[in-house]
Amino acid sequence: MLGIANIFRICGVLHIFITLGLSVSIFAGIWLPDGATIDHIGTGKVLVGLILSHGIGVGVLLILSSFITDVPSAKKILLGEIVLSICLLLAFIYNSFVLDSWYNGPPIVIWVVTAVLILLSIYGRLRVNRM
Repeated sequence: MLGIANIFRICGVLHIFITLGLSVSIFAGIWLPDGATIDHIGTGKVLVGLILSHGIGVGVLLILSSFITDVPSAKKILLGEIVLSICLLLAFIYNSFVLDSWYNGPPIVIWVVTAVLILLSIYGRLRVNRM
């Protein structure tokens, strides 16, 4: 059976995975339009730094949270993870379908991992009562 500590570890690793995947995509120029200017590339590199620092930081915080022994406190952290992951998914949806731009959204793997983060966190919050 999956405990909250393992959910934290899995979610932490997945956050780091998303971060590295998105960063590689930006550095490889996958998200940049054909004929991107130096300004586009420069902005992309700035975004990579922000994405890396945020995603790896969240991943490390979740992995460190796996050492918490208090279940009610751990469930509060899971609530924060649910909100964070839903906000991430909403940002992907907004940027992919609402904005009329060259952006086609993240790769399908990132969509799936984000959905897994949400579902795993909800499961941990509502159904798991042990660390």
